[in-house]
Amino acid sequence: MRWIVVAVLLFSSGANAFEHAGWDALLKRHVVLLEGGKASQLDYAGVAAEREALRAYLSSVSAVREAEFDAWPKPEQMAFLINAYNAYIRTFPQKITAAVTGAKPRAYYDAPAGSDVAPTVDFSKPAAPK
Repeated sequence: MRWIVVAVLLFSSGANAFEHAGWDALLKRHVVLLEGGKASQLDYAGVAAEREALRAYLSSVSAVREAEFDAWPKPEQMAFLINAYNAYIRTFPQKITAAVTGAKPRAYYDAPAGSDVAPTVDFSKPAAPK
């Protein structure tokens, strides 16, 4: 995953023929660096919460014509392909899995307030009789 993030940031940070700003901003908000930057992890729930931003970027990728792509220098073509692949892969597995299992979108689970705190347990006392 780290090489993907590095490639995306490297190729999307300069002046490219294709504007990756939407994808870049989404990644900057939802890629979490781990182990002091030696690894990274995508916050899938965060990306899912911004589904429209992802769809807008994918629409702009889909609108690129072959002649336009062919006119770009090779490094810009690679940046485009890497970014497009990474963005599409965020949606593609979900669609395949849903199609096979017949799953439908569901709302996210909301845990009740206080459920993030573990209960206090005292093992020094015997259990209450049932």
